[in-house]
Amino acid sequence: MDNLDQARLTETLIRRFTLIYKTFTAISLAGVVAVIALAHYYGAGYLNGLYLLFIPVTGTIYAYVRLKYYKKLLQIQVSWGREEKRKRDFSMIRKLNDATSRYENSYRVDDQTWQDLHFDLIYTRIDRTLTVPGEAFLYRLLRSPLLDEKQLIARDTLIKVFQDDVNFREKSRMVFHQEGRDRFREITSLLWDEIPPVKPYHYLYAILGYLSYLSLVTPFFIGYNSIIVILAVFAVNSYIHYRENKKYSNYLPAITQLGVLLGTAKKIVKIEHNALSSYKEDLKTALTKTRIISRHTQLLFQKAVTSDTDIIYEYIKIFFLLEVRSFYRTIKEIQLRIEPLRTIYNIIGELDAAQAIASYREGLSHYTKPRFINSSAELRIESGYHPLIENAVTNSIVIKDKGILITGSNMSGKSTFLRTVGVNVILAQTIYTCFADNYEAGFLKVSSSISKSDDLTLGKSFYYLEAERLLKLVHSADSHIPSILIIDELLSGTNYIERLAASEAILEFLIKQNCLVVVATHDLDLAGKLLHTYQCYHFTDLVTKEGLNFDYKLREGITRTRNAIKLLDYLNYPQQIVDKATSNIADFVDNDLEDSS
Repeated sequence: MDNLDQARLTETLIRRFTLIYKTFTAISLAGVVAVIALAHYYGAGYLNGLYLLFIPVTGTIYAYVRLKYYKKLLQIQVSWGREEKRKRDFSMIRKLNDATSRYENSYRVDDQTWQDLHFDLIYTRIDRTLTVPGEAFLYRLLRSPLLDEKQLIARDTLIKVFQDDVNFREKSRMVFHQEGRDRFREITSLLWDEIPPVKPYHYLYAILGYLSYLSLVTPFFIGYNSIIVILAVFAVNSYIHYRENKKYSNYLPAITQLGVLLGTAKKIVKIEHNALSSYKEDLKTALTKTRIISRHTQLLFQKAVTSDTDIIYEYIKIFFLLEVRSFYRTIKEIQLRIEPLRTIYNIIGELDAAQAIASYREGLSHYTKPRFINSSAELRIESGYHPLIENAVTNSIVIKDKGILITGSNMSGKSTFLRTVGVNVILAQTIYTCFADNYEAGFLKVSSSISKSDDLTLGKSFYYLEAERLLKLVHSADSHIPSILIIDELLSGTNYIERLAASEAILEFLIKQNCLVVVATHDLDLAGKLLHTYQCYHFTDLVTKEGLNFDYKLREGITRTRNAIKLLDYLNYPQQIVDKATSNIADFVDNDLEDSS
């Protein structure tokens, strides 16, 4: 039964239990009215008839619980395979990646490459997570391409289970859905940032808490004077409660979410499936070590004061210093058990991220899985396309012994093709999913220099920043792990003669390193100088007064078309400017003095 059939079945069950709920509710209300009326007219003995309402009242409660469950289930089923459009706070989402990158010596996609390849948008398309650990783990996963095929196959196996096993998927997603994501977001900081220190005199709070218990027995010894003792203890504990609450209140949401996380882990352990075997063993071990934290967090849940009972409970917390003592005990336990807590966070995050990737795959019309050629600096993409472009034109490329140099006019597709290559390499090594008919490659580190701009805040020019970035690419090429370097318009912030000379030197150097190089440029002379080390491709175009026409197909060779001046004509620049520019081009060609600086 596919997901659509499951959703239809759930809708049927919702209608059925809605009818049952309304029927039993009506019977219960009618029964209560009838019993009260009989008791009023014929005697109180008829009130015993309320016992007969046990069955319809129980039926009402049961139907309500099932109705609530099936509505949540339908929500989960309908959202499967669909993009989730919601606002995302990337400053929070990336915290796990940033925190772990400080002490994990593993390959990460750097910020510039992430921005160049528009991975915030790609993450948004993939992200169908249901929990805070899930969205954080997915972000970290996409920024941490693996260099081991066994790990990728294991990840793909888990993703495939979520795709194929509807029962397992719905049980798991229901657990994640119940944990939620929107109420608390600071749990990542609690587990990976610096934990607030436990004060050396925190044991005094325990003594004051016990004194509050002792003060309640003073009436048996000192009579009415005990009121003074009780009020004094309450005053001292009130001062301590509010003073300390100001200091730790920011941590309470994260700690309460930690309690929810532990509850989620317990529910996951109860799900029976072979795919969870290793995860469940790790969760059980970690839960055993963190059991005491679950008990402490129950006293730290933040609840709005809405009734007299809530007010009384608040006074009890203050008088006995329950919240203050629980907070510092919990912080101490977190410090002692930080590793098992992180293990639980990561497992929940990994499972939630896996179901999100499975949902993403389910919504794709076409994708393929990569085939890896170990220890080989080569790449083959057949009919590859960019996942963010609807009805994208596909292109193929083979990179092995030579670099790739792509020419073409403005808007013809050069930058999009560069991004297509980079995105597919990263997704192949993260979610084991490629947007192509076929993908074969060695394991590659990806670095790029595509998006460029001045940084006025640093006082650095366009050229200076680009030169800095290219230097990082040069250094990244000097590695035992092959790299693929993706560059759009080398050193475009300086004059033509120096740009051509420096670009040629840089590209000649890079192609001799342990890397693949893919470059897009407008400099046709550069393409001509590098024919012996770079395979040339181009995109073409047709720009007329009537419009723009691009087919976005990659072709072999160097482009022979230019569209910059044609584009001015298309935009209705004054004809005098267009004619003069055309004349200037002719003069430059005739004198062999092309200089676009």
